[in-house]
Amino acid sequence: MGGGFLDANENPFASVGQEENYTRYPDPLQKAVKEALAQQTGLSPAQIFLGNGSDEGIDLLLRIFCQPGKDKILIMPPTYGMYQSAPTSMKWGYAVCRSNLIFR
Repeated sequence: MGGGFLDANENPFASVGQEENYTRYPDPLQKAVKEALAQQTGLSPAQIFLGNGSDEGIDLLLRIFCQPGKDKILIMPPTYGMYQSAPTSMKWGYAVCRSNLIFR
């Protein structure tokens, strides 16, 4: 057994056919990746945001800039569904701006 944490949905078994054991998630702060990107871009690691998919980025932006029960976001369909579901689940409001644009 590799000793993964089941509550974190990690693999409890050693990786098959691999020299290294990939039972654990990588660094959640992405320090090595941010350092490498900082060197390539001339930014500091503190200026770099890496998310686990677009949902995490959207959620964090709303948590930073919106106050529940006070703020709303504007969505314009057709758009990504997280723009509507994130504010709904966190008790922020949203307003829909309909457009007469035709997407084909």
